[in-house]
Amino acid sequence: MPPLAPTVKLNNGRDIPALGLGTWQATPGEVREAVKHAIDAGYRHIDTAAVYRNESEVGEALQEKFKEGAVKREEVFVTSKLWNTCHRPELVVPTCKKTLADLKLDYVDLYLVHWPFAYKIECHPYLNQKKLIEFCKQRDIVVTAYSPLANPSITMPAGGLPLLQNPKLKLLAAKYKKTVAQVVLRYVFQLGTVPIPKSFTKKRIEENIRIFDFELSNDDVTDISKLNKNYRVFPHAQAKHSKYYPFHDEF
Repeated sequence: MPPLAPTVKLNNGRDIPALGLGTWQATPGEVREAVKHAIDAGYRHIDTAAVYRNESEVGEALQEKFKEGAVKREEVFVTSKLWNTCHRPELVVPTCKKTLADLKLDYVDLYLVHWPFAYKIECHPYLNQKKLIEFCKQRDIVVTAYSPLANPSITMPAGGLPLLQNPKLKLLAAKYKKTVAQVVLRYVFQLGTVPIPKSFTKKRIEENIRIFDFELSNDDVTDISKLNKNYRVFPHAQAKHSKYYPFHDEF
């Protein structure tokens, strides 16, 4: 039995596993295997969404693991999301039912509005969101950290160094005998968030959940926090002139 992630208490009393598998950007067939690998590696939190267009494959993978007896439905925390074009009240229930049908589940554990307009909490060392996280903690709100590895597939502007190539993080990885990604995920977790790293590679899926057997020192957390540059992977700049654009606020 692989070690499981610890859980975090939500303000409704439910527990959410402290690390989940993100499923965005999967090619056909890829996410099915990723979810199965994740379950085998000890993941009990799967994050998906209707707009990812792969909920059927996620559901197929979950059903396979249920039938194998590898895990029970009540042991897996499944999150899905309502897309922007379905916010009208009369569309919410049918859209949710479509997600349930695609996932082949009777219920999801968490159903989010995907973007009320702002993105959810993007959080990584280049955008550590400390003010927002503290704001949420004061109101007993758990923050999900999406793109916790700053989406390595996206080229940074002005020749910036990708997060996973940062020399300070490489030194810390050597110090703790961990990968750079594990150090980053542990940092985001220690900030008080629930990271949902995406990977479709079996080895990385297994590595990404192995962040609960070590702890970054306070000094190292402080040093990583100094890497913050308010860099957003998803700035949604095309909407910056809208009065509803959220990123003009301090958080």
